[in-house]
Amino acid sequence: MGFMPANFQPHLQSNNQIVAQPPVATKQVIRAQAPDQVPAAKFSMPSPEQLGVAMPVSASLQATEVNWISVHQKLRSAGSVSFQTDRTQTGFKFTCMIPEKKQGNMHRFEASAPTEQEAIHQMLKQVDAWLAVQ
Repeated sequence: MGFMPANFQPHLQSNNQIVAQPPVATKQVIRAQAPDQVPAAKFSMPSPEQLGVAMPVSASLQATEVNWISVHQKLRSAGSVSFQTDRTQTGFKFTCMIPEKKQGNMHRFEASAPTEQEAIHQMLKQVDAWLAVQ
């Protein structure tokens, strides 16, 4: 044999083989829905009055009671050239001017009521009655 270093150890073969172990699989749980019993969250929203942004009840009712689109359409179809609503000490007054068949003459309609909606309704009834006899 030739030259061998002093710390040489021959390679010993063994029948023991090292086998890598596969990673341990953890069981995955997949849910397609929320848990059956979710604690209810307590939530309360302050009212507009508590926040100081609400209108008084009477003002909010008056604002929603008058359908101005409908009023304008009815007055236009009747030929109205002007209309006006005024707040009075006792409520509201609604006035409307419609030309008569005789050129140059105007017919004035006026109604007063405690609410704006009532005044407009009364005035539109007058206009309808007048148009029925024209």
